[in-house]
Amino acid sequence: MYAIVDIETTGGKFNKESITELAIIRFSDNRILDQFSTLINPLKEIQPFVQKLTGINSNMVKNAPKFYEVAKRVIEITEGCVLVAHNSNFDYRILKIEFERLGYEFKLKTICTVALSKKIFPNLESYKLSRITKSLGIPMGKSHRAMNDAQATLRLFKILLSKDKNKIITKSMIKNINSINEKYIKLIDSLPEEIGVLYLYDKKGIIFFISSSENIKRSLINYVIGEKEIDIKIRKKINNVSYDKTGNKLVSIIKEYNDVITLKPKFNTYFQNIEKYKIEKELNFEFKNDNFLIIDKGFNNENKSFIWIKKQIPIGYGFFNLNHQINNIELLRKLAINIKETKKIISVIKYFYKRKKFNSIVEIQ
Repeated sequence: MYAIVDIETTGGKFNKESITELAIIRFSDNRILDQFSTLINPLKEIQPFVQKLTGINSNMVKNAPKFYEVAKRVIEITEGCVLVAHNSNFDYRILKIEFERLGYEFKLKTICTVALSKKIFPNLESYKLSRITKSLGIPMGKSHRAMNDAQATLRLFKILLSKDKNKIITKSMIKNINSINEKYIKLIDSLPEEIGVLYLYDKKGIIFFISSSENIKRSLINYVIGEKEIDIKIRKKINNVSYDKTGNKLVSIIKEYNDVITLKPKFNTYFQNIEKYKIEKELNFEFKNDNFLIIDKGFNNENKSFIWIKKQIPIGYGFFNLNHQINNIELLRKLAINIKETKKIISVIKYFYKRKKFNSIVEIQ
């Protein structure tokens, strides 16, 4: 569960600032669960340079609520969440200061999309929110207004989640569950009944098994109640889970395959959902076009998935929201996750392609 936060302040001396505008989006399982946005009367002067930057002046906030009047709402919408912000040190510090003034300790884990972007997109010219969103083709309203910036941060965070091949984000979210009896129930309840990839963690927070599935929840249930040797081993070792929804079977298989090669989990002695396809005979088949995208459902209603074929070879996959993101080669490269090329993964893609198990094809010049 995440709380995407953006804050505008009065400016001024360090730790003496006050909030002038606040936006919070509660986000989980690729869905917006709640959102809250308001101007705040800071009860002090707004610095002139801040007024020019944000467009927020004293007249705009004079009838707005004071922070203590919205503090309960802030606690409710962020409860049980990890705070996500573009430069989270700033937004988290400001919230803590405002709550300290009320005699309350505000405490959350945080994720910074600036730091995360530097790890996942190491070669960008700038990591300012307005610049990085432009470079990734993310639509953004007027910057330095809280809800516009929070929505842009959320769109960026979704891309970072999809590109997080080393599970930097989910590893930071792993929590220990002490009750062995309650553990399985809690883990199963945390999963959706949708297509995607399931990740199983041991007590050290290390991924030891990865499996794509047409029903992520059902997949874990089968491991918990199954009597195969692999099921028994998993039950003894599992301590936590995470998942990535993909929206379609082919992308989930590609993602499982990629992540197994990258993360090398101990229990993946073979690729769960590749071995069952009789794919050797597909190798001699050639695609009708040399350069194109295979388009299919995405992990939610707002996006679609793509698999990029270049010179008859699959080179990447990913997700996009707007068509211009796949019509621009530079944007496409930034959105694409590299496919670890082998005969097996090429054959599986050809297997699905021959049987037209996708929505559409987009040619690339």
